[in-house]
Amino acid sequence: MKRIGGNLPVPGAGQFYTTDVYDTTQYKASNEIFVSTKNRISGFSLFSQNREFAIENGLIMRKITYDETGLDTIYYSYDKNKTLKRTEQYFKYQMVTKDYFFDSNNNLQEISTVKRFRIDSSVIYKAENHLVDTTIKPIL
Repeated sequence: MKRIGGNLPVPGAGQFYTTDVYDTTQYKASNEIFVSTKNRISGFSLFSQNREFAIENGLIMRKITYDETGLDTIYYSYDKNKTLKRTEQYFKYQMVTKDYFFDSNNNLQEISTVKRFRIDSSVIYKAENHLVDTTIKPIL
């Protein structure tokens, strides 16, 4: 995996695209990949943008994003046909669960989302996204 180019945040000015931002990839074990975003601009410190992927049977099972605010962890669940069924995303104080529903042709039809507080599981919001006449499949 190789990526060259990305957005560089500039305080008070938003961000700009530059080819001086790039990713490095490190294979930690047979099923773990560590991706780190870096830049080539001297004197400019990029916020930590590290991601760790756990792979099982060719599928992403977990993605952890490390940044200056803490961890963002996503767990992925699949059915026996390796179709994505659910993601559970954990932030410091909240969690977001998404259930994915497909038609008989394996086209994504609906995404059901529930966001909760982690401390007591009370619901912050619920959303249902219905996709009609599409052939969209989830991109991980």
